[in-house]
Amino acid sequence: MMLSASALLPLLLCASCAGPAKDIYRRLQDEDPAVRAEAAVEAAQTRNEATLPFLVDRLGDAEKDVRLMASVALENLAGSQTFQEMGWRFYDPPDVRAKAIQRWRGWLRRRGMTPLPASSQPADLEESVVRPAVTRPASAPAAATGTASSPAAEDRPRGDAP
Repeated sequence: MMLSASALLPLLLCASCAGPAKDIYRRLQDEDPAVRAEAAVEAAQTRNEATLPFLVDRLGDAEKDVRLMASVALENLAGSQTFQEMGWRFYDPPDVRAKAIQRWRGWLRRRGMTPLPASSQPADLEESVVRPAVTRPASAPAAATGTASSPAAEDRPRGDAP
């Protein structure tokens, strides 16, 4: 779900409208991405440093908008220099983001904070898992599997002989 700029504006203007501050931890983990994004904005607005482990966790969120809002909140709370040093961008590929999240987790530990368990990371980072390629047995003809036998075969019109 992508939130438009017009949808983000109310989040920025009314982040504290969603409930009491003690509720922010639950909202940062809510199933609704809009609630998670709103809670990240509130964490930045209230300068709530106790939310740092939750914000770091949200950097791995499956929703781009939540990742973006969490990163804005972290930059606000940790400072621009620290944010730049971590090398995290919401649009990076999952494997690059995963490495940056590990740097953020180390940063939390150095500050004496306990990061959320790695198992709490959303499925988005699972995209970076390398899966084995599907191969056909050497004896299976290419036509039986629906794949071309050579790259040049893809360029030939169907029905032409090699």
